[in-house]
Amino acid sequence: MQRVLVRVAGEVAISVEPGPDGRIERVEVQPCSPVRGFETLVKGRGFTFAVPAVMRICGVCHAVQGAAVCEAIEGALGIRPPREGLLLREACVLANRLQSHLLQLFLVLPDLLPQGAVEGLQREALVGLDRASKLLQILGGTATHPSRIAVGGMGQGLTPKALEKAAKEVAEMADLVSAFSEKVEELLDRGPLADLLAEASLSQALLATDPFYGNPARIKPDLIQPQAASGNAPPVLYAGRPVETGPRARLAKFFGFEESSLLGVQRARLRELALAVGRLQEILGELDPQAPVRLPEIPLRAGEGIGVVEAPRGTLIHKVELDEEGRIVTLHIVTATQFNFAALGEGLVGLPARLAEVAVRIYDPCIPCVIH
Repeated sequence: MQRVLVRVAGEVAISVEPGPDGRIERVEVQPCSPVRGFETLVKGRGFTFAVPAVMRICGVCHAVQGAAVCEAIEGALGIRPPREGLLLREACVLANRLQSHLLQLFLVLPDLLPQGAVEGLQREALVGLDRASKLLQILGGTATHPSRIAVGGMGQGLTPKALEKAAKEVAEMADLVSAFSEKVEELLDRGPLADLLAEASLSQALLATDPFYGNPARIKPDLIQPQAASGNAPPVLYAGRPVETGPRARLAKFFGFEESSLLGVQRARLRELALAVGRLQEILGELDPQAPVRLPEIPLRAGEGIGVVEAPRGTLIHKVELDEEGRIVTLHIVTATQFNFAALGEGLVGLPARLAEVAVRIYDPCIPCVIH
């Protein structure tokens, strides 16, 4: 059976073949939208064009796309931004994570919670999303496609007044996240599918490079293997096998999280809300408004670089090649959802067919990012 899935980021169809026992024998997730060609769009253009361009891949994962391509270009140019610029860029990535996680919760709560609890908590998720957007506007200049993310650091730092305002927003976000997460966690075990989701164990290998930002030293790009395309998106393997990336992978690798069920994937996302807020508080406490946030000069040279950023849905990779005048020769992007498509194709086999749709929503696929 095939149907278009709603309440996800973008347009996607899911095909499920259940066996006689009602359990999944084969599942495939297929993006419905056409490929838009961002990797081709930037070819021959200067690297300054690439940053705002790739942020337009997605209205949800905008800041992380911008940060990843900046990291790749900086690697190709052999430069490293000032510490304050890197901290502020990380803060933008974490504010973007809060935006994305809260949106996913708004979309998936009807599947997970008792009916009478959904509407009120969805409203709270939207309040949190609005606050996260206000925070990103302070940090990055705009609430989507943050205009200050730039090669060499950040286009503008925070004034003492803006830093104070950002700290206040994060403190209020901490209270909101704490109360919201506690309510949702308490209700997860009482939802209509709670028992089935808790018993649905997933055993894929996990991929994560950092709990908050990203670390290219913890991944080997040569081990990424594209598979036959599913719709307009090729799923990818890592080291010859499907891997799950995202909240559960980060929490398992860096915080000892042990829940392996579908419900555990969602619990991990909830817990990342508090972790992101905590790291934001640390960053804002370290920032010096007087310190430079961008290199004064950007040298031009030919080279190759890789950017690795932990996007809301998992590890995002940009690989870029520049010519001697700083123009893009090639850009190749591997998104977290490409890893997770492969993981879903294997991990859902044997589970009750009625879990297929909610399982995809729990993994929170980002179709705009996949069809870049």
